[in-house]
Amino acid sequence: MDLDVKVCGITNYEDARLALELGADMLGFIFAHSPRQVTAETAGEIIRQLQQDGLLSDRKTVGVFVNTGVNEMVSVIDRSGIDVVQIHGDEEAAVCNSLPFIWYRALRVAQPEDFDKYCPRGGAGWDCSVLMFEAAVKGVYGGSGVLIRRDTAVYLKNQLAASGKKFMLAGGINADNVLEILEIVKPDIIDASSGLEEKPGKKSVKKMKAFFEKVRAFREGI
Repeated sequence: MDLDVKVCGITNYEDARLALELGADMLGFIFAHSPRQVTAETAGEIIRQLQQDGLLSDRKTVGVFVNTGVNEMVSVIDRSGIDVVQIHGDEEAAVCNSLPFIWYRALRVAQPEDFDKYCPRGGAGWDCSVLMFEAAVKGVYGGSGVLIRRDTAVYLKNQLAASGKKFMLAGGINADNVLEILEIVKPDIIDASSGLEEKPGKKSVKKMKAFFEKVRAFREGI
């Protein structure tokens, strides 16, 4: 079935290569303050090695930013070679819609009513092709590992459908719950990070393999 998978919080080549070999469509590099933060230079080294190995021909690399100035984001894009920017801070739609690069918006929601609060004109107010949703957790911008309630996630996806944008779901997704999430919520894209780690910034081979085994089963309709 049609589904894209993003593995976020990549900090090293080994984890990046494994994610792609197992079936990831997108790799996320965090440039904001986080236990998984990397520099533009580190991300660039990883991306260039993946390109040399022929692993990125049809995959995308994503840079995660929180309340970062446009000039700084452009500099990081140039130095790292990322394809897409994930805007994860408090930026308003007017600011995002004027950005000179490909981006999508991450939104933190606590209840179904937050859709109307954060999605102007049913999501059409954001001039991007994807909107990402994760649970709102006080004091953090992301990476909390907290799941959005299933009924809330279904509501958000249904509300977004009229805008024609892809629905990305993030937060707390792992091998134990991914199949249920995919079957109930049916997101277009899932974003997994902490649920695939053995410690912050280092993926677990065992958890990654178990996760992608479930994803593969869903994709193949097994």
